[in-house]
Amino acid sequence: MLAATSHNYFLLGSSAFTLVIAALVKFRQSRLPKLSAQTEVKVVGNRVWLDDYRMPRAEILWSREQADLIFERLADSGEPSEPQRQFLAADFELPNAPLSFALGFNSHRIVYKSLVQDGPHAILVGSTGSGKTELLRNSLRQLLARNANLQLICIDFKGGAGLNEFADRSLGFASDHDMQSAESLIESLERELRERELGQKAKTSMVIAIDELGHLLATVKSAASVLAAIAARGRTANMHLVMTNQNLVGISRALLSNVSLRILIGTPDPVDATMLGQVAKNSEATAAKTGNGLARGQVLGHGQAAEVFSFALPNLLREPKLALEPTGREPQQRQRSTRRHRVSSGRERARHRLSRPRASRGLLSRAHMAASR
Repeated sequence: MLAATSHNYFLLGSSAFTLVIAALVKFRQSRLPKLSAQTEVKVVGNRVWLDDYRMPRAEILWSREQADLIFERLADSGEPSEPQRQFLAADFELPNAPLSFALGFNSHRIVYKSLVQDGPHAILVGSTGSGKTELLRNSLRQLLARNANLQLICIDFKGGAGLNEFADRSLGFASDHDMQSAESLIESLERELRERELGQKAKTSMVIAIDELGHLLATVKSAASVLAAIAARGRTANMHLVMTNQNLVGISRALLSNVSLRILIGTPDPVDATMLGQVAKNSEATAAKTGNGLARGQVLGHGQAAEVFSFALPNLLREPKLALEPTGREPQQRQRSTRRHRVSSGRERARHRLSRPRASRGLLSRAHMAASR
């Protein structure tokens, strides 16, 4: 009022600016999440989030309770959980469900799926480098190790290198380097389905692994109708499709509608996630950080929340440190002059003082580095 009556426009402007700042601060404080055991701490890029609230960059603006919660969670995030230890060490037992295998692990347990109970068919969707081929290989290894009579068919349209290790154990193997053999293998699958339905063949479990389904459908024209028939009638014939692709482009609804086990790998495309039946955005799947040779995925259920898991990428795992063999003699103390010792000790102390980070910044930097990998 004084500014308005005295025509002091500078005082009037500063008062209005102060009121706007106070309103913004109050609005910001009203959006602060209530801290509890269920509060989720996430590091996305180089920013810290508490649930859906993005923390300021300057740590001085954090409250003491927020800082304690963030650094406690970040400090504990580096410790591997018990399910992670069991999965990476292969120290677990598969359930008794037929054609079961372990996809990966989450913070509570190891995630198991069965082609018979959760399938009968599965599709793995993920961009290049997300780890879908490695997840397919790991699943096939488990199925072959537990089912001695399993019949395996491999169709590798990723250059032949993805499923090449199973060529000797497959009844049929085809790649995009030999289109004639691929077409012949598709025709043989159509005959196999018909003979099993007519009772002319024993219905031994058969798994048809296809890497890069979209490339196969675009190249071999008869593949779309044959695979759609297997997807629709393969349950009674005991034939199971396990397929990977980068996206859902070119995959018909007739084929996709009969694939019940749907898995998204890495950061999912929103269109693909919606088409596969993701009912809600899963913050843990989209913002969770992985590293040290781990990739993430999520199993989508009909009308259910996604089940998030992590799995290993062997080509990204760090090499173990080799222990030095004992030399059989006592270690000798290094001899050096007193003057050199004083100089080097002084330099080490100075270097330590200059490079000693604050504990909070050290924790954040490790989390940021893990998120950027």
